[in-house]
Amino acid sequence: YGDHRDLHLSLRRQRQMCIRDSIYLFDENERLSPVLRVIPRAELRVTDLINELTADLLPTERKATLSTTVPSGLSLAGVTQEDDLAIINFNYGGLELIEGDELAKALAQIVWTLTETGDLDSIIISIGGDIKTWPTTNSGDQQLLRRIQFMSYAPDVTIGITG
Repeated sequence: YGDHRDLHLSLRRQRQMCIRDSIYLFDENERLSPVLRVIPRAELRVTDLINELTADLLPTERKATLSTTVPSGLSLAGVTQEDDLAIINFNYGGLELIEGDELAKALAQIVWTLTETGDLDSIIISIGGDIKTWPTTNSGDQQLLRRIQFMSYAPDVTIGITG
């Protein structure tokens, strides 16, 4: 009997250490689409979300023809957060290996995912400690990345009345 109670407490504790958060994947129309994931709380929220972006797609996401352009080899070296700005340092072997539309889409996924809750407004991304200038679809090359710079990938908004 005592074992059952211990198991119940353990499961409840595990649930408390997980959160539901959105990451952004691409739909078949090349638009960002928010996807709810249950994420174990292991690190800083930013770190957990980056780890989700580099993880394999879930079967339901594949079935919905969602995709990602974030390279699976993307490896986080560190995150600094000051107010609504996050400085994200990646190791070599990820973002600098892709270019053009693929790079812009990967950056859009990262920026939209990390700014979803409103805690963050802008992102600076460095590789190996060097702050880089990145292509954006709506504002040219930038070091400070914000959602508005990737509006061409913004999710489709359906306006309608339900009820």
